Amino acid sequence: MTGKELKKHIENSGLTMLEVIDKTGIPQRTLYNIFSKDEIEDHYLEKIRAIGIKLPKYAIENRKVPYYDVDATAGNVTIFAEGQTEYVKQYIDVPAFSDCQMFIGVSGNSMYPKYCSGELIALKKILDYDIIAFNEAYLVVTKEQRLLKYIRKGKDKDHWLLVSENSEFESFEVPIKKVLHLYIVKGKITKNII
Repeated sequence: MTGKELKKHIENSGLTMLEVIDKTGIPQRTLYNIFSKDEIEDHYLEKIRAIGIKLPKYAIENRKVPYYDVDATAGNVTIFAEGQTEYVKQYIDVPAFSDCQMFIGVSGNSMYPKYCSGELIALKKILDYDIIAFNEAYLVVTKEQRLLKYIRKGKDKDHWLLVSENSEFESFEVPIKKVLHLYIVKGKITKNII
């Protein structure tokens, strides 16, 4: 869905822009920037839909997913804050991944051979940490790191064990309260360079 289309839906909803800003919590400047976009991030569409504005089903189901020009290794975690579109390199149209929030690149070999350096992984945000599919690959984001690992049960209900595919890397525990964002890996795109 484009920003122009979204603006029309808001205007037809009977709500003023100030009411939309107040009810969604989207800052005014950000909302007006959204109106100029060719593709709107999923979390904004969800916030607008949550206040009762009806959006076409295709707006989320057939959307293109942003590819962020960062990799799944320790480093800058600010891209996971809302509105960080300056990191978006392009949008990827793969219908099987339209429910994902982003693609990012894999770097390093801790998850080799399952996930190889240079591949793109599709990530879907997990909000409920009480129900986790253990032994699946996740991107775990803390205040200072991004970690692509399998999650397993930790020593107690307040910890997760993060495990690499590559046996040369040791497993370690992380307190769940330190996890700022969690994304399950829904799939990958492999690039062959010829």
